[in-house]
Amino acid sequence: MRPSDKVSRSLLKSFHNQDIEITAIYKEGARPDVSTVACPVEFDNDGLRQCMVQGQGYEVLSVEAK
Repeated sequence: MRPSDKVSRSLLKSFHNQDIEITAIYKEGARPDVSTVACPVEFDNDGLRQCMVQGQGYEVLSVEAK
């Protein structure tokens, strides 16, 4: 789960070990250019090095304690 403009990281952390209900959307990640940034790398089928996808996951839009 990732924080969003509506739900901060500190708010998400405040619900640690609690039963909650969330509303979230899945965000596709981006693949930075390996020649311009330091990043974890993987190799494609042709053996070319490329950055791993970064930033993908569920972005929390709302959270509520149960």
